[in-house]
Amino acid sequence: MGLPFGGEREKTCHQPTVTSASTQTEASKTSHACLLCAATVIVVLSLVLEVQPGERVAIRGLSDYPLPQACYSRMLFGVKCPGCGLTRSCIHLAHGDWRAAWQVHRLGWLLSAIVWFQFPYRIVLLAGGERLKLGPRFVAWFAGAVVGLLLANWGWQMFVGG
Repeated sequence: MGLPFGGEREKTCHQPTVTSASTQTEASKTSHACLLCAATVIVVLSLVLEVQPGERVAIRGLSDYPLPQACYSRMLFGVKCPGCGLTRSCIHLAHGDWRAAWQVHRLGWLLSAIVWFQFPYRIVLLAGGERLKLGPRFVAWFAGAVVGLLLANWGWQMFVGG
């Protein structure tokens, strides 16, 4: 039977796509490698960047050219978001200034620990230690806990002022 405008109905059976174990493993390894690279970039940037007076960030040696403000909430509305200060906190931690890191954002140490955890974890997984992979339920729970902590910290700063 023809369709309107002269089209023909296709007579194929749609079967679910089956992926091989090797394809899944390759995708998993690519994902782990990308996350390992991202962690490396974050650590290198933390070491190369510096926090300037006025809460601006610049590349070491190029302090006359600070990077643009990263938080649109702060730029557009003058209100800090739950993540405001995390970059500066991680930079202070990379340079060993724990007090300044804590003053800028109380959870910078947690974000830094998560980034540093990626190195041994992703290397083990890339080396074939898939049985040590964290389950999706744990990852979802942990991500939710981190978001909850960020929101609680933000609320504390907004409403208590500390």
